[in-house]
Amino acid sequence: MTVESYPNAALSAEVASQVGTLFPSATVTVLRYRDWSSALFSGVRVTVAIEQPEGSEFDQAVAHMTGEWEPRFTAHFAASCDLISRSDQRAEVELLLVDEN
Repeated sequence: MTVESYPNAALSAEVASQVGTLFPSATVTVLRYRDWSSALFSGVRVTVAIEQPEGSEFDQAVAHMTGEWEPRFTAHFAASCDLISRSDQRAEVELLLVDEN
């Protein structure tokens, strides 16, 4: 797990840890962290890279993560998890985390 120095390093570490539970043998790296807001809500977009030797477990975990996965984070909930790019051994996903306040 790699977490860069982001404005909210604790949240970035929490994201990397939660993603890592789906991909126990993978390398999980938080690539980008940026503030987000709409007329009603605010939060962050976090882009994560997942690198793992290819296999059916990886495919299934990526499908679960971008479909049915409903993680909970301290003071945030995951509004969406979108697949940005995918190759045999790497996936990039972007999570939209909305503030619960």
